[in-house]
Amino acid sequence: DSRYLTMRHKAQQTSESASANPIGPRRRLIALIGFGTLTVAGLGIGTFQAVKRRRKVPSQDAINAQMNQMLLPLGATVGDPIFIRLFKHEAELELWVQPKGEGPFIQFKTYAICTFSGDLGPKLQEGDRQAPEGFYSVGASQLNPFSRHHRSFNLGFPNAYDRAHGRTGSYLMIHGGCSSIGCYAMTDASIAEIYALAAGALTQPNQPAHRDQARFHVHAFPFIPTDAAMGRYSTKYPQWRTFWDNLREGYDAFERDRQPPHVQVVDKKYLVTAASSDR
Repeated sequence: DSRYLTMRHKAQQTSESASANPIGPRRRLIALIGFGTLTVAGLGIGTFQAVKRRRKVPSQDAINAQMNQMLLPLGATVGDPIFIRLFKHEAELELWVQPKGEGPFIQFKTYAICTFSGDLGPKLQEGDRQAPEGFYSVGASQLNPFSRHHRSFNLGFPNAYDRAHGRTGSYLMIHGGCSSIGCYAMTDASIAEIYALAAGALTQPNQPAHRDQARFHVHAFPFIPTDAAMGRYSTKYPQWRTFWDNLREGYDAFERDRQPPHVQVVDKKYLVTAASSDR
């Protein structure tokens, strides 16, 4: 917690100044111990708990109520299926919702990605600080409401495609806190909204059957793959042209149908089948 670190830093400054003044610090130390809040080492447990109490975090019910008001014009509610697209170059996260679990997905909101680390191109190995690119899915077990980055969910990297190509890494998230060493980081306010819809969309007890969504899809792209962008960035990063062409198949399928396509991995390549093929 940044407030905790700031207060700890101030406490350490107090301790440092105390060593320069042999009379005053002893009185200050006695007073601090008397209050039971600070020790010579810095911030004590009592003050840390008080800081946590003062840090007002809206309840999940309050956030859900707020989100339901925002979703009302779309005819949607918290609990309806969602779909997420990420675009590195544009630093945008698109959140789509399917009202009542029927018909096309409708774009609810575009959030600014606060930061991501690395460059355009996929994550290759643990520690390269690259944010992933590819087709991922999130289930309830990947949600973390107690994240040190406010809220988070795990993208599921490495997926079957990543493993087929020998890519390694772990704990690649979308989270709050606005700092990243390989994740997609949002502001706390943004992740609170995204997480509310993500948690609501996944299968919950006593939800109507049409709202059941065992997993939701997250498609992570290096950029919006228009013809112009593909030409520009494939010239700069020729090693990823084939990979990005494969990703574009998923982008084009959703643009056409407004339904997340079916994605499999066959012969170390994404096999994209349009959702419209079900009809």
